[in-house]
Amino acid sequence: MTCQHPYCSRPRYSTCSNHCYWSLCSQHINEHKTLLFNEFEQVLQDLIKPTNTLSKSIEQMKETITKDQQNELDCLQKSHDNQLKILEQKLTNINRIKNQSYQISEHIIKIKQNESILTQYDFQQVENLIQEINQFNTPSTDTYISEKQLEPTYCPLTSLNVYGLSSSHNVQLCKSKKKIRYLFEHFRKYHHLTDAYANILLNAITENLDPAKTILFPSDALITNHHEKHPCPLQNTKKECGIRCTPCSDLVSNRYLPVHLKVTHHLRLAQIEAILKPMEFED
Repeated sequence: MTCQHPYCSRPRYSTCSNHCYWSLCSQHINEHKTLLFNEFEQVLQDLIKPTNTLSKSIEQMKETITKDQQNELDCLQKSHDNQLKILEQKLTNINRIKNQSYQISEHIIKIKQNESILTQYDFQQVENLIQEINQFNTPSTDTYISEKQLEPTYCPLTSLNVYGLSSSHNVQLCKSKKKIRYLFEHFRKYHHLTDAYANILLNAITENLDPAKTILFPSDALITNHHEKHPCPLQNTKKECGIRCTPCSDLVSNRYLPVHLKVTHHLRLAQIEAILKPMEFED
């Protein structure tokens, strides 16, 4: 039997038994392992970087809140204490996820040393942790400032260097010269801030923090939504078509989609490219 890779006629060496089940020659089996490993490593980085960013952001919030407590009125003491408790709980959860990501990193080392194999479960585990991290972008009712309490005001994001905003954050600057009533929705829909950072900025405005001296956005923070998920393109594909795990109800980010189609649905490279090509024009 020859290699099933397109345009290859070399003799079969082994079968990719954990993912695509192709019979491949030694060269393509190694290329496949390397490609899949690199894709998994990139997905893992998508988990590790947000956890570090969130940790730094929350630590910054803790420091800011602690300093402000000394100068605020006694009536605000209880409110600040409650916010610190919520942040401590969030940080505890993030540290737990960080520990899990470190364990996965150790697993990667074993894979490199051929002491273990890369499976679909590894991808799913990382994807689940990323989803859990994304839940932190939903503001809780305890820290969210109702916009009914705010008078219409100007958006502060009209230039760089306010609240630590820099060009590396890739945030669209505001051109509005009018006072805005619903700032939270404005931050989310116009500036595409995550819910968490939109809420942090709203709190800063409410507490009259100095935009020139207050750093809300660390230079390496991911403050906009870059990992939005969409339904799998095979969501309406009938089971009778012969494609594995259809119809699919998974929500998948654009970056993870090629891996999802390969690992979950066992599609070949040509099939994956045929699905992705129309999406390039949609973007």
